[in-house]
Amino acid sequence: MRNTIFVPNPAAPELQSIGEAPPLPSAGSGSTAATFPAPATLAQPASPAFKPPHRSLLSDDHAASDTQSIRSGRSLSSSASTTIKHPDLHEPGLNASLVETVSAWFEQGTVTKAMVIGQVALAYNPVDLSAGPFGTESVRLENFPVLEKVAPNPAFIEQAPDSPGNYIVDLSKITKTSVAFHYQLHIENDNVAALAPLVLSPLWKTEPGQTSAILHYSLNPKFNLGGASSVTIRNLVLVVRLEPGSKAKSCQSKPSGTFSRDKGLIYWRLGDVTFSKDQPAQTIRVRFFTEVEAKPGNTEARWEISGEQTLTLGSGLGVSMSAPLNEAKQDGEADPFADADENAPPASPAIGWKPVATVKRITSGTYLGV
Repeated sequence: MRNTIFVPNPAAPELQSIGEAPPLPSAGSGSTAATFPAPATLAQPASPAFKPPHRSLLSDDHAASDTQSIRSGRSLSSSASTTIKHPDLHEPGLNASLVETVSAWFEQGTVTKAMVIGQVALAYNPVDLSAGPFGTESVRLENFPVLEKVAPNPAFIEQAPDSPGNYIVDLSKITKTSVAFHYQLHIENDNVAALAPLVLSPLWKTEPGQTSAILHYSLNPKFNLGGASSVTIRNLVLVVRLEPGSKAKSCQSKPSGTFSRDKGLIYWRLGDVTFSKDQPAQTIRVRFFTEVEAKPGNTEARWEISGEQTLTLGSGLGVSMSAPLNEAKQDGEADPFADADENAPPASPAIGWKPVATVKRITSGTYLGV
């Protein structure tokens, strides 16, 4: 048996594979470090625990260490720790925020490996904050079978008995936005490219005294747009770098980028870029001038997708809460000529599920191409 601990950011918990046996209780559990409740018993393949991707700012003074390249399995994104930030949630009642982080590795424009991890945060906004106690609420993770691992926060979430994906939330503990779940998606080998929105496809040419690269970047044709014809990638940053240890005296590029001589890389802050179906790939050209022959390195993208469209993209995971069903919608309109049984007990309201008010953001983790 393995004990699994929920730790708030910046460190994410080790997730437990869905279908594993529940861990044994541990002594001295508190609100920020406690044993996970038993996970849902949904059969899914297990995978090793993971750490969340990390990020650093791109700049001339702080670009990336010379060891951070795809060929060594690292990137700019892993050079510093960061915390996933959820927005303040102000809608009355129960609210949810989802943040999914997509990591992908490309070779010649083809995704060779991908991983998606995510967080769900919850917040409860009562009409009168002083009117507590607020009790509990039943919630359900929609599209639950897409998850390979899930870690509910035991400080305020309890697994519903014999109901995979269903949980009971203590509303009094979430009057401020709080991380409720960490999760990892299960990705089949034949579907490894479907969650990566951008394709990175670099071409390199090495000569004595100079190394050139052409980076083609475009919308991934396998990425599910949820019925839309385009998607806007926000805060897009692209990076082209030489192999670690290679130095460049100067650099030319089209369009103009920001060059770091010491680190042998150049990057572009492109802002918000809209990509459409069947749109030709966009191109960046760069030439590094070197004292000796320099080897190709890798290319990298940093980006995020936000806004209402995001709810239809990515994993399809969502959050619902229990709610009485409208009898008219459930059984049709009542017959006005039918005889009423005055002695019949009142009918118990049927319980269904309704979507929780949700915002979502999809962001890049390690996103590298060679």
